[in-house]
Amino acid sequence: MTLVGCSSTKSLDNHKTKESMLIKTNNYDQLVLLYKEQLKIKENKATRVKLADAYLNSGDAESALFIISPIALATDADVDVLLIQAHSEYELGSYDRALATAERAHSISKNNADIENLLGVIYAGREDYVKAREYFNLARTHLYDDIKIKNNLAVLDIIEGQYKQAVQKLLPIYLNEDADDQLKANLTLAMAKLGNFEYVKSILGSKYDDVEVFEHFSALKGIERIKDSDVILQTQPISLGKENEKE
Repeated sequence: MTLVGCSSTKSLDNHKTKESMLIKTNNYDQLVLLYKEQLKIKENKATRVKLADAYLNSGDAESALFIISPIALATDADVDVLLIQAHSEYELGSYDRALATAERAHSISKNNADIENLLGVIYAGREDYVKAREYFNLARTHLYDDIKIKNNLAVLDIIEGQYKQAVQKLLPIYLNEDADDQLKANLTLAMAKLGNFEYVKSILGSKYDDVEVFEHFSALKGIERIKDSDVILQTQPISLGKENEKE
């Protein structure tokens, strides 16, 4: 019995080490395989939630929704479950369903910055930019990730033609070298709309030659009506890496 117990403990430790490594490296495809293997051995709600989240982060929103829906239908579904469902519905373009699910989560957990940011993203998808900005500002008040929320507010500025305001939000992040590719793309668009070729060249110059940079600049500057699909809103993973799962 002692030998079996030691072996089981070692196996569990190895699993947690592997899971932690995959999470740190954002290896969602391997996480999907890991969680599926676990569920084949034993059904577990926490593992099913993590599987759905791994699917979502791997870009497979349809599978995430399929896995999470049975849990989300329960009257006692928790916030993490509802957030994954709402994210999946949004990614699949089901904005009305996503809104209903996110509002259900919000009714359970007020002042939750993750929910408020997601509501902002959903309202932006519905082209209700007033409500989107309202929820983004609420998320910022409740200490959502500074870079992501400034990006999302800048996206609304760009959509509304307030390019200078967008640059004021995004440029300090870029100059501090904290900008990811999504934020750089939004900053490039705002700079192009302001006619600032030199800044566009400084952002794109490492990837393109002068002719290609000018072509990109001209194309971006020439966009007449910017929609939410032309700019990039940001959210963040819901449950991966949290240590609150119940076995």
